[in-house]
Parts: sequence; C-alpha cells; structure tokens
Amino acid sequence: MESRPVAQVMRVFLLIWFGHLVSLMGSALTKFALGVWVYETPAQSLSSLSFLYLL
Repeated sequence: MESRPVAQVMRVFLLIWFGHLVSLMGSALTKFALGVWVYETPAQSLSSLSFLYLL
C-alpha cells in the first residue's frame, strides 16, 4: 500500500469536507425558501407547510 504525505491527505479531506458543507447549506436554504413559499401561497395553510417539512 502506497503511503501519501499528510498534507496531500489533509487537502483531499478538506476539499470533501468543504463540498459537504456547501451541500448542507444549500439544502437548508432550499428547505427554508420552500417553507416561506408554501406559507406565502394564497391558501397560507399551516397543514401544507407541515406536510412539506414532513417530506
């Protein structure tokens, strides 16, 4: 098994970690925006909002 320098392994780890962080932030912002959008629709139904969060 080939040994890699610690700096190279850490760089790969940080790249993957940063990509995951960006993905989580995007998912959270999308969830928030969809909640606002569903609540602002003419029905303004809390049941629709809770159904969205359930999914």
